[in-house]
Amino acid sequence: MEIRELDYNDVNSVLNLLKGKYYISGSCGPMDCVPDEYPVDRMLILHRCVYTHPAQKDIFQQAMLKLGGGNAGDVYTCVRYFYNCLKCENGHDYVKATFQLDKQLFIPLLVKQIKRYNKELRGKILLPNGETVLNPMETIERLSEKNQSKYGFSLV
Repeated sequence: MEIRELDYNDVNSVLNLLKGKYYISGSCGPMDCVPDEYPVDRMLILHRCVYTHPAQKDIFQQAMLKLGGGNAGDVYTCVRYFYNCLKCENGHDYVKATFQLDKQLFIPLLVKQIKRYNKELRGKILLPNGETVLNPMETIERLSEKNQSKYGFSLV
């Protein structure tokens, strides 16, 4: 397995992290490329990699915007990260956000992309790390409904 150092100043490197291209061990030093069969633990990535580098907020947001502008699997992954970030910003027990997302960058993009890929999101999609998900739109709708009252917006 190839060992690569994650470059937090490179948008594509952070994008690969979000897509599950790195295996996260005990720290965020050198990371191994992740085999396709490993699922992505979004909260672990946020805890050990994203929020430990608050100066890289802009790089993280650029990577998230690229992810949200991708295919149906990328959009679903971005939605899940987006809602995980909101949980962290609002006092999640395990992961505390060291910065807040500029929600106005993400809400219009995700609403547009969810509409664009509505049919695909109601079927079986392939996530960036090779994992398949059946009808992820149900999860998106559930998260949007749950968070409508909490945050005052819905992605669907």
